[in-house]
Amino acid sequence: MKKKNLWAVAMAAIMVAASLTPTVVYADDEAGEGTMAESVALANGDPISFTPLKQTGSNGKNVLYEVFETLVDQDGVGGDVYGCMAKDWYMDGNDLYVEIYDYIYDSEGNHITADDVVFSYDYSWDNGYTTSLYKTYTDGVEKVDDYKVVFHWKEEKLDAYFGIESVLLGQFIFSQAAFEESPDEMATDPVGTGPYILNEFVPGSHAVLEARENYWQTDESLVGPQHRQNVKNITYKFISDSAQISNALKVGAVDFADAVDEASIGNFQNSDDWTIVSGYDNKLLCAFFNCLEGTPLADSNLRAALCYAINSDDILAALGGEEYARKVYEYSVPDVLYYNADCENWDSYYNVADLDLAQEYLSKSDYAGDTLQLYYNAAEFGAYAEACSLCIGAACEQLGIPYEIHPVNQIEDIISTTNGDWNIVVMTIGGDGAAVDYMRNNFNSTRYEGLLGNYYDDDLEALYAKTYSASGATEENVSEFNKYLIDHYYVYGLAQCISNSVMKSGIITDCAVRTRRNYTLPGSWEYVQ
Repeated sequence: MKKKNLWAVAMAAIMVAASLTPTVVYADDEAGEGTMAESVALANGDPISFTPLKQTGSNGKNVLYEVFETLVDQDGVGGDVYGCMAKDWYMDGNDLYVEIYDYIYDSEGNHITADDVVFSYDYSWDNGYTTSLYKTYTDGVEKVDDYKVVFHWKEEKLDAYFGIESVLLGQFIFSQAAFEESPDEMATDPVGTGPYILNEFVPGSHAVLEARENYWQTDESLVGPQHRQNVKNITYKFISDSAQISNALKVGAVDFADAVDEASIGNFQNSDDWTIVSGYDNKLLCAFFNCLEGTPLADSNLRAALCYAINSDDILAALGGEEYARKVYEYSVPDVLYYNADCENWDSYYNVADLDLAQEYLSKSDYAGDTLQLYYNAAEFGAYAEACSLCIGAACEQLGIPYEIHPVNQIEDIISTTNGDWNIVVMTIGGDGAAVDYMRNNFNSTRYEGLLGNYYDDDLEALYAKTYSASGATEENVSEFNKYLIDHYYVYGLAQCISNSVMKSGIITDCAVRTRRNYTLPGSWEYVQ
C-alpha cells in the first residue's frame, strides 16, 4: 500500500518545480484475513441520502465512506495519506499527475477510467456538490489517457497548506454511466467502488450494508486500513437522541454507539458485557461572536466584557470535570501539530475570569440593553454545547445583559454571515490533526466572505493567508494568529471533550479505525471470530 506525505510533495514542487517519484510502501498488517464476522449494528446519524455528492451537514455521512472511495485516503485523523483508487501521483512543475489502477470496477461492474474521474470532479464542482477545493487550487483536471489525469495547479496556490490532499481526498469518484442512469443522483441506489453495497435504506429509520463479493481491489497489500471487509453485514440505525441511544444499547438493538454522553455512560461501566473506549475528540467546542456591523457584538468592548465574564473553570465543571473534558487556551486543541503549549500561560481571558474587568469593558461599550440571541448546535455534542451555553448565559446575567438560548439541529442555517439575528453561537469545529485545520473552517474567506463571525478584518485575512500555507504553517505563526484572535475577542475556545464509545464485548474487539474526519468505519473494525 502506497503512503505519502503530500504536504512534503507540495513543498518540493515549490522549491524545485521538478518531477517527483513517490516511494512505494507496502502494508504489513494482517487485518482483514481470516473469517469475517457475521453482522454488527450501530447507532448512527441519518445520512438522509446516499448520493456521492456533497450534502448539508456531516451527521451520519460515515456510511458513504463504506460505499464510495476517493483517489487517496488518510489513515484516521492526521494519519498517513495512501493511495486508494490512485496507483501513483506526482508533481511535474505546476501539474499534478494521478494514475489510477486499470482494474477498478464499481458494484454494478462499470469500469472506472480517467473519464469518470474528470466527470466526478467537474459535475460535483459545477453543481456546488463537493468538499474538495478542486477549482480553488487548480484550473481543472483533464484526461491524459484511459487511466491518468492531470490537475493544472494554479501558480499562486502551490503554497496552499494541505492543498494537494484537499483536492485528492475531498471527492468521491463514481461512474458517469451509473450516475446518469440513476433517477435520483444515487440518493437511494448508490453504485460505488467501495467495499460495501447498500442492501436496504429506510430514511429516518435504518440502512443495511453488505460486503461486496466483487470488490475490485483483490491485492491485500494494497487495501488500506479504511477499506477492509471484516464483517458481512452492517446495520446503521438512525438514532441521535442520547437517551434513545443508551436504551438501544441496553436492550441489544445496537452493538456500538459513538459519543455516548456523560449522563448515560454509567449504564455501561463495570460490566463484562460492554467495553468503553474513551479519548479526546478532535472537535473544538467554542463560542463565536457575530461582529456584523450594526449588531451589539460589533463592539469589541462588549465582546471583551463577555470573554472576561466567562469562567473556564465553570465551563469545565459544567461539562462534568476532567473525566469528560479539558480546558483549551486558544483556537485549537492540545497535542495537535503546531500547538504551542506556552498558550496555557498567556495573560488572556482563558486564564483570567475577572468580573470587575468585565464590568469595566461593559461600561466603555456602546451596549444599549439589547437581548443577546445565543444559539447552540444540539445535533453534535448537544449536551456539552447546552452546558456551555448555560455558562455563557450565567456570565451575561452577572453583567446584567438579557439573553435567550436557542437549540438548533442545523446550525448552518443560523450562522450565515449576512444574518444579524444571532449574536453568539456555540458549536464544535473539527480539525485533521493540526492547529491550522481549525483556522480553515471558519477564518477562510473562500468559505465565508466575511468569515464566520463577520470580522471583515484585513489584518486577520493577512495572518490567515500567511499561516495557512505550506511554508507558513509553523508554531510561531499559529501563536501569532491565536494571539490576534484573543486581542480582538473574536472567539472563545470553550473545551475539548472526551468522547465515549460503547461496544459489545462479545462482538467487537477493536473500533479504532476511523476516517480522516473521525467518522466510524465498522467495516474495518476487528471482531470476535
